[in-house]
Amino acid sequence: MGNKKINFLNFNFANILIVFLLIFLFAASANAAVYYVDQNHPQASDKNPGTEELPWKTLIHGCAQVKAGDILLVKDGVYTSQTRPEWYIPGIQIVNSGTDTAPIIIKAYPGHTPVIDGQNINHYHFGGHQVSHIIIDGFIVRHALIFFNESSHIVIQNCELVYGWTKSGDPSYTNMIEFRYTNFSTVRNCIIHGNKFVSADGGTNRAAIILHWADDIL
Repeated sequence: MGNKKINFLNFNFANILIVFLLIFLFAASANAAVYYVDQNHPQASDKNPGTEELPWKTLIHGCAQVKAGDILLVKDGVYTSQTRPEWYIPGIQIVNSGTDTAPIIIKAYPGHTPVIDGQNINHYHFGGHQVSHIIIDGFIVRHALIFFNESSHIVIQNCELVYGWTKSGDPSYTNMIEFRYTNFSTVRNCIIHGNKFVSADGGTNRAAIILHWADDIL
């Protein structure tokens, strides 16, 4: 009888733990949200709530707002940045981190192909600094660089990267994706082409994907 009582108590305690875990997971998912950037929408504004009916106008603003578990859907448009932050911070910066179970997803709206354009801009264009668990999905990136510094668990997928970005003052440096002090990250199912011819030797730092002090990159 005593053994049965102990087993019954243990069973109830396990059930209580499961209930608390489900409550925690539900609360975490409830805090996640889907936001929209659509620069062509007639009412688009960064003062909007970021809904599909009242979307944000700039990708800069959208990337600064999203938090763990959030999805940012980006509609057609040409997105760029004229600001010049510190050299190691992209102009379009993903500010916050996701988690292993709740990554931040920056994704093209289904059927749309938003463009990140870095032509005539002398700084890194799109990415993050000291962030983790980020997914970038479905963009065209032209004359521009996706750049992550001191980051981890980054996924870049289903993107088309064209021409690359040439560093001012160093025409040998023309790249499309750069991981710097960044680990456990993946580039998959991307089309990368047209890396610019910038010097007679082809460019000593000319690469589709360039790694600086990066480990566990697939």
